[in-house]
Amino acid sequence: MISSCKSCNDKRPDVSKIDVKLNWLRLEQDLPALNKNYDSAYAALNNRYGDFLPFFLKMVAHAVPPNDTAISRDTFLHYVNNPYVTALRDTAMIKYKDVSDVQQQLTKAFQYSRYYFPKAPLPTVVTYVDGPPYAFTYDVNYLAIGLDGYFGQNSVFYSAMSDPIPAYVLRKLRREYIVPNSMNVWISGLYDFDLNGHKLVDAMVQKGKVYYAMKQLLPDTPDSLIFGYPDSTLTWLDQNESEVWHFFITNKLLYNTDPLVFSKYVNEAPNTSGMPAQAPGNIGSWVGYRIVKKYMERREGVTLPQLMAETDAQKILTDSRYKP
Repeated sequence: MISSCKSCNDKRPDVSKIDVKLNWLRLEQDLPALNKNYDSAYAALNNRYGDFLPFFLKMVAHAVPPNDTAISRDTFLHYVNNPYVTALRDTAMIKYKDVSDVQQQLTKAFQYSRYYFPKAPLPTVVTYVDGPPYAFTYDVNYLAIGLDGYFGQNSVFYSAMSDPIPAYVLRKLRREYIVPNSMNVWISGLYDFDLNGHKLVDAMVQKGKVYYAMKQLLPDTPDSLIFGYPDSTLTWLDQNESEVWHFFITNKLLYNTDPLVFSKYVNEAPNTSGMPAQAPGNIGSWVGYRIVKKYMERREGVTLPQLMAETDAQKILTDSRYKP
């Protein structure tokens, strides 16, 4: 079933007959049951969520100390009934009472993932509030989605924060970003990468591979949601690709090994210092995608799993003959 990625770019594979049934759990909806019958509700939560529940409470929501061996009834109920958590939960239940559109999009994405990555586990999807925004993976078997990271840029929860949310972040706190962000963290979780001990080119190509995989798993998703850039920024990048590449070459950045220096090119930011004002943050990841795209166009027989497993960024750069 795995074809070359060149052909998948030219002709989208038919995944309609690939059976994918995602297990969805709504943690934000399940927690209030503890107020009615704690013992039975707690047993049900343990049964449904397994190791994810204590991990979330201790390490994500920081509801209990991480060194506690057991979650006490009083501590758990105090967290569940915290006014701020309750307000987040109530808002999520209104804005995301119906998540059928998100479920359909994510199911389609995992149909493509089963086509390209048949050996990858199918995660249980858990929605939650009061944790890190966006999404994260846990033990490769869970894909967790923080609904309070997608309340819309006009949400009172965001405007009331003591530290204002930057505009480039705020514009992406919308429903449309749930599935692209989720697939980004899922793919990144399958192919973990640590900036330490690597060069900028390694990080650029790694991030580029993730974007390339996202493009295959989300063929109907516009680039503005894949990369998180407005259309005007994408147009600027297309028109100035050679100048952007020239910046990395002339400043001898590709082989810099200090993450404190090069991380600004592969992480979210409002813009990129040293470049024109129109140059967005995370521009190195976008260039990495363009390198990977050229590589896959030239390497017709390379499958998506083979691409993701290739750890030699220099080989990908060299074989791509990237020269915009």
